[in-house]
Amino acid sequence: MHGVAKIQLVGVAGSDLESKATKGGAEFVQFVVDVLSRRAAGDDRRDTYTVLAFGRSMERAKDVVRRGVPLFISGRPSINVWRPRDGSPARTTVEVMADDILALGGAERELDEA
Repeated sequence: MHGVAKIQLVGVAGSDLESKATKGGAEFVQFVVDVLSRRAAGDDRRDTYTVLAFGRSMERAKDVVRRGVPLFISGRPSINVWRPRDGSPARTTVEVMADDILALGGAERELDEA
């Protein structure tokens, strides 16, 4: 049986869009989303996710993603473990392949007026 992995994020765009292309020439955009959460001890924790958007999601991202804009993102997680060349400990990154991107809190209306 095959499973489905989905992730939903509510956070703030931590960067503007960066346009890129795959080795095969497919265009996509990449940006960072910061998600703040409060721990039981009362301190805040910030998790940072890299978001990739292709096709329709890419077009939507171009319309709404600007650094500091609150966002809702739904997509598929991709967890990558890699070891830096300098020999330091392995690192883990979480990328989200976006299926849906929405600006929250009236941010979309503000972008339309800009």
